[in-house]
Amino acid sequence: MKKKGPSGHLVEVIWYDACSTHGWYADSELHKCRTSEMKTVGYLVRRNSHEILLAQTRSEHGEWSEVWAIPSKTVKRIRRK
Repeated sequence: MKKKGPSGHLVEVIWYDACSTHGWYADSELHKCRTSEMKTVGYLVRRNSHEILLAQTRSEHGEWSEVWAIPSKTVKRIRRK
């Protein structure tokens, strides 16, 4: 993946999230824990080979808030909105 700087463009990121459980499970019950396809929309702050940073809000002073760091290897697609 090429390195890209901050864009501030509104994007939708489709990515796979991990699953975890607690307790003891038989082999026949393990199908309940599966990765899930997620859709997250936000402003593209940074994108590189390690992560994609999205923010929900940007102030008039250029500060970001409600930032998500999504591991690049879990991303299926990025679509500009």
